[in-house]
Parts: sequence; C-alpha cells; structure tokens
Amino acid sequence: MNKVESYMERGGYKTWYAIYGDKSDNVPLFVLHGGPGFPHNFQNNHSKLAKDGYQVVLYDQLGCGLSDRPADTTMWTVDFFIEELEALRKHLGFEKINVIGQSWGGSLAFEYTLKYPEHVNKLIAHSPLIDTQLWVTEADKLKDFLPDNAGARMRELEVSGDTDNKEYSDLSELFNDTFVLTIKPKPQDAIDGNKAAGLEVYNTMWGPSEAHATGVMKNWSVLNRLENIKQPTLLISGKNDEATPKQMQLIIGKIGDIQWELFENSAHCANLEEPGKFLKTVSDFLKS
Repeated sequence: MNKVESYMERGGYKTWYAIYGDKSDNVPLFVLHGGPGFPHNFQNNHSKLAKDGYQVVLYDQLGCGLSDRPADTTMWTVDFFIEELEALRKHLGFEKINVIGQSWGGSLAFEYTLKYPEHVNKLIAHSPLIDTQLWVTEADKLKDFLPDNAGARMRELEVSGDTDNKEYSDLSELFNDTFVLTIKPKPQDAIDGNKAAGLEVYNTMWGPSEAHATGVMKNWSVLNRLENIKQPTLLISGKNDEATPKQMQLIIGKIGDIQWELFENSAHCANLEEPGKFLKTVSDFLKS
C-alpha cells in the first residue's frame, strides 16, 4: 500500500500526517483521533480502508504524537483544532472529504462539519462526546459498576480535588479497562498511543480522567446544534461504552440522515475490539 508521510507547517509549528493509498476520484477519508491529545496510533487500522480505493489521511493533532508540542497551553481550544483540520484539508488540496472521528475526534468531526459543511461529504462518529456535563453524569453512573467500591472512592477523590496521585490514577485505569478498551493484552497500537499522548492537551482541555472533566471543555456541548448536520452520518458505539446508549440516542434524535451500529463486544474502541466488523461497517457506509 502506498504511504506518504510529511508535515504541515502552520503558525510556526509542524503537524504530522500520513496519506495511505493512491489518488483516485473517490472522496478521501480524514481520521480524527481522540483525547484530546491521544494520537493517531489508536486509529492505525483505519489505513486498511485504502484498499477500497479511498485515500486515508491520519494525522496527529498538534500537541501529541509526532507533531510539535507547543508550551503555550492557551492554544488548546476546540476552535484551534477545527482550524487545524481545515488547514490540513487545504494543504492537501481536497475540496471534499469524508470525516471519521472517535471520542473527542467525533466532537471535532461534528464541529468541523457544522462550520465547514460545504467540504464534508459523509460523517462517521465513533463513540463521540456531544455534551461534557452529560458525559460526566453518565460516567458517574458507570462508576457504580466498578468492583470493590472503586467508583465511590473515585468520587471521594474528585470531590476533594485529590486526583493527582497514584491511587486516583489506578482507579482511572480500572475505569478505562472496563469502559474504554476491554481487551487484554492491550493492542500494540494502544500501547504506542498511550506512550505518545500529549497529556498537557488532555489535562488542559478535559481533566484528570475520562470520568471527570475540569478543563476548558467542562461546559462544552454540540447537542443543540446537531440538527444542522445534513450529511449522511454513521454512528458507531459499543455496548459497554463510556459513550452510553442514552448519549447515542440523543444524536439519533437530532440528525436526520443517520444510522447507528451498536457493537455488542466493544466498549469505547470498537475499531480495536471488533476490527473486522468495524472496518466492514465503515467501508459499506462509504460505498453506499
């Protein structure tokens, strides 16, 4: 498979990207990773979609992975990453793109589509965040399913603000093993992604754990704007997902042209937990 790696220079910093596949008349697929700040590695297997004749673009948002890591944390805003994606589209010379985003990447996909609808052909949202306060409320309920009162202890540490310690980190990891990525041992792409994460971006925009938001996105929501999305949309989530069915049902109720695929054996990372089914589902949607 043909692969080209390079960098886009913008504002004095470099954003890494890779393009898989040969040029064709098909609309390319841009892959938006989660986090914020957890790089493309988690989505590496999306590159296999290039076999269907689509150029597939993976990139590391600034602040993580192979991209530059500015020290100025005031840069880390939703608007910044919307404009980074738009700059990359222009840089690569594509008029129309298909967009797939996972978790925070789904949030970014929604925001980009709302701001630049003329450039989006189809939209795929994989376990997206749509409203931070709703997400945290649902995550707090999920804590009750953790063993040995671990969820109650997480709440105690969050209320006291005592989250910068090993105990909370271990509890957060337990939450992730239950509702984010359940397979053991972890796939190498997940291991590599965790090592290359930009935690400054994550902590600034989100907070100390998946279940506790304290950052600049604390009050963010796209929920009441989803009805303005007119593109054909595929929604993917897992049965044991921190992106709970309640959140996904709200999306279904807002976007007119949408289909929802629930993966029975997945949590938050269906592309890693059920990769064959995931890639076929995405491929069929792009071809439809």
